[in-house]
Amino acid sequence: MKKKLQKVMAALFLGIMILPPAVWGVLCLAGRGNPALMERIDFDLGENRSKAEYPERFDPADYTGRLEAFYNDRAPFRSLLISGYRKLEGKLEGIYRNDMQPVLVAMLYGEEGIYGAGGEVSELDLEAAFGASSGEGDDKSAVTAGNDPEAGGAAEEHDYVEVERTPESCTEDGSVTWRCSLCGDSYTEILPAAGHREEAVEVVEATYLNYGYTDYRCSACGKSRRGDFKEKPVDTSYLPPTLAADYTILGRFDWLFYRGNASVSYYRGTNLLTEEEMAAALAKLRKLQDVCDEKQITLRFMVMPNKEQVYPEYMPTYEIAETVKRDERLAAYIRENSEIEFLYPLEELKAGKMYYDTYYQYDTHWNNVGSFVGVQVLRQSLGLSTTTFSDWEMTPTEDTMKGLIATGGLDASNYPPDVDYVIDYKPDVSVTFTEGTAGLDLSTPVYRAESEAENDCRFVMIGDSFRLGMIPYLEKDFSEICLAHRDNVSEVKADVQEADILVVSAVERFDELLFDTAEVLTQYLSDG
Repeated sequence: MKKKLQKVMAALFLGIMILPPAVWGVLCLAGRGNPALMERIDFDLGENRSKAEYPERFDPADYTGRLEAFYNDRAPFRSLLISGYRKLEGKLEGIYRNDMQPVLVAMLYGEEGIYGAGGEVSELDLEAAFGASSGEGDDKSAVTAGNDPEAGGAAEEHDYVEVERTPESCTEDGSVTWRCSLCGDSYTEILPAAGHREEAVEVVEATYLNYGYTDYRCSACGKSRRGDFKEKPVDTSYLPPTLAADYTILGRFDWLFYRGNASVSYYRGTNLLTEEEMAAALAKLRKLQDVCDEKQITLRFMVMPNKEQVYPEYMPTYEIAETVKRDERLAAYIRENSEIEFLYPLEELKAGKMYYDTYYQYDTHWNNVGSFVGVQVLRQSLGLSTTTFSDWEMTPTEDTMKGLIATGGLDASNYPPDVDYVIDYKPDVSVTFTEGTAGLDLSTPVYRAESEAENDCRFVMIGDSFRLGMIPYLEKDFSEICLAHRDNVSEVKADVQEADILVVSAVERFDELLFDTAEVLTQYLSDG
């Protein structure tokens, strides 16, 4: 009988040792294709610490302890067991607070208790007896001194009940308000923001055309985030420059670029401005700045980078003369020698393309995403809050901008559809009036709009076709906007004179026209 009992005990012991890991392994295998299952059995306990790492090196002093800590952090069903323990502990604590503690308080501090009838007790005594200092804590039923204990004041009993609760979210604190049913005393308990509980939903490997990244989603609120970016490989093999119809450059992986307006010189860095030329350009900008300051108009200058500056990895092999190009140098010069805000969002557009392409593959313009980035750079310079892609719904759509295919006389059927994104920007802001055609309709010289935007001011922008992609965002950012091509600036003279914010812009290859436009606007404002 004794041997049988020993065998049963041995079998139970082996079962306890082997069965949980075996069941855990089976569940983990099943959970690979079922994230909901893994969320139920292996979830974040909110411990606010990193798990113990496996001890790579043997150290007799602490090796076994570190090995034990590593296993404990990964024990089968750890989350379920700890969570169950926390719930049980909470229930027992509730029983103690609601049923046992009031009785003990009456026994010790009631009229006939040990410390009753004016007896004295220190905070240390209370802490030792109940695990909390007097008059503080999260208990719904607690004892607080109605008068100074040292003056012999009698203790006052409270019966706190919950009267209002605002749940905490991932990013916002919540609160619970308690009120005593006996005397009406109340207090509010802050519930700290829980923080996002992110889990990886998709891992994308880097390719020649895309950065690698991991998409995360919060299991509590559903907010998405893209991170853990990996650089895409770059083809550095020799690719001779090839032109189609003399104006379209055939790039790598079917990317097309524009050759006109000395674009290659800008790309290679062979047309840098001299110190004297930069000083002359700054003088023109400064004159406009001075008259705008006098009339209390907020002024910004903005140069949109050429596409090849943002996507050099797809350009054919050219000899680069200078790595810091013309307008990047000019922007640095203006910052160093004046207080003028001169925006050249090259780095921001490069950062944006890690998420989505910021320029069209078959056109020379920036796309909806690039325009969005440009608007955020502008908002930041104006001291306004900025947003990111994750704040808005991004809907993929087929790209219809294929100007470089037509310019090069190429067969469109040889170029697969490109992807653009429609950004549902500020859907709650209503546009109440428009004049002109929004979007990249190059026949639109002037566009005006009015909306219920929070920024109640007149926004005027003078530039070229790159301004048109910014319209869907600007018309919801400012209550009145007017965007005009520099060739039609005479049509908006009154708009310029009444502007609260004036932006003078140009794509990089037309930067000299920006300086000329500044002179015209200076004259208009001086006349006004």
